[in-house]
Amino acid sequence: MSDAEPITTIALFGRPHELWPAAAILGQSLPGYIGLTIVEDTAGAARPAALSLAQSDDFFSALDIDIRELLSACDGIFGLGTELQGLPSEGASFFTAPSAELPRIAGVRLHDIMLRAAHLHSDPDQLGYLMQPFRFAANAALAGKFASPDMPALSPARILGPTLQIDRGKYADFLKKSFLPKAANLISALPVTVQENAHNSALETVNLDNGDSVSADLFVDVSGALSGLTSGEPKKQPGILPFDRVVGCFDGASDKAGHHNRRLRAMPGGIAIETPLRNAAISELLFSSADMDEAALDGMAGEGAVTETFDAYYSAKPWTGNLLRLGSASACLGPYHSADMRLLHTHVKLLAAHISADKNMAIEAEEFNHHQMRSLEEIRDFAWLPFVANRREDGLWKDMADAPPPESLQLRIDQFESRGNFVGYDYEIFDSQSWTELMIGLGIIPRRFDPMARRLDMRRAQSELKNLASEFSQAIARMPEHAEFMAEYFAENT
Repeated sequence: MSDAEPITTIALFGRPHELWPAAAILGQSLPGYIGLTIVEDTAGAARPAALSLAQSDDFFSALDIDIRELLSACDGIFGLGTELQGLPSEGASFFTAPSAELPRIAGVRLHDIMLRAAHLHSDPDQLGYLMQPFRFAANAALAGKFASPDMPALSPARILGPTLQIDRGKYADFLKKSFLPKAANLISALPVTVQENAHNSALETVNLDNGDSVSADLFVDVSGALSGLTSGEPKKQPGILPFDRVVGCFDGASDKAGHHNRRLRAMPGGIAIETPLRNAAISELLFSSADMDEAALDGMAGEGAVTETFDAYYSAKPWTGNLLRLGSASACLGPYHSADMRLLHTHVKLLAAHISADKNMAIEAEEFNHHQMRSLEEIRDFAWLPFVANRREDGLWKDMADAPPPESLQLRIDQFESRGNFVGYDYEIFDSQSWTELMIGLGIIPRRFDPMARRLDMRRAQSELKNLASEFSQAIARMPEHAEFMAEYFAENT
């Protein structure tokens, strides 16, 4: 194999919900001389699952996706975040919502001002309570309201970071219908055996269960079936989540007592995630089979329930040789914050930027592995923070809190506990305000506040804070009800 030999073929393998986000991006970005073979695994019943993805995700802009069309095709609605029930402690409730940075007063962050106020009353644990009036996105969601960030009559709406709540299976169908590359070779089959080069272990041929075989210069596995047949699979790093099963099912009507946002309920032995959609709702239960009561499990399983094994892990080097692992072939972070799909979106865009011009892919693989680890750490850390910081006393929850968190997450926690600073890395996916509000809501309270807050005239600041809180409250009062907004949104094109 010559180093100057160009790549002319790429083969993509996986389950539909992971396959089609990757196929859509590759179909848009590959030069015409590279042929694409798509091997879709449709065996077995697909587990019902819902996604909650940021409307601002540049995956959608990369494909020029019309958001209204996406929501219509995927039974979707807008959301503002997720209500955590039973976290950080049993009986507690906290709404976490994406939020742009809140206004500062005299250049000082609001949480520093409120922490100083709490210290003046010798009660720093009151920080979360004092911050509540300024949590615009969370308060709007809890009031059952919604607005688009670009609504000119509601200037505080720019703080909102709406999410798209959609059916995962219908999302795959939408991408397949809309972005199936015309020149691609589409095969419905499973890989069963592989042939590897005896000298360098590079993949040469994949044999399928339908009798066909696929050869390519680069093989991309998004679901793990192909990787399991090869030698030299990279070491999987274990995750902190102690769950080993996940169940997905449809759960009746989408609007339960006016609730339109995701809910995560922590319970002994597991978590339940309920996602309202436009015409239905989907429940997902992540649990430990050793700790979850069978009767409780049976009582929560709804229509079309499908159970799968669950194993939290990730790989630091998913691209080795001419085999690249994406999706669950490289990491499993769990359904909270739709971490797995967010990671896949990020990594298929990264792949498009690192497609090698020739068959010597060592440099591209090294660059990809470096950048993918950065994005994986952030998504993993944000999704796992509520579990690391929980204060529940029951069984596996206490074990999670006692276990050492990933080093990057521990650094973020330590820095915030020290002086309320957020440690950010390149290509941050979640904004600093969302991190700050989540940490405070979970009871992670800084020991010190910004020295600038000490020099602030608190009487003058109090007046500005009242005006800001009033502006937020009035804006929420003017916002339309969620159902009203959605009806008008879809009516615009009918």
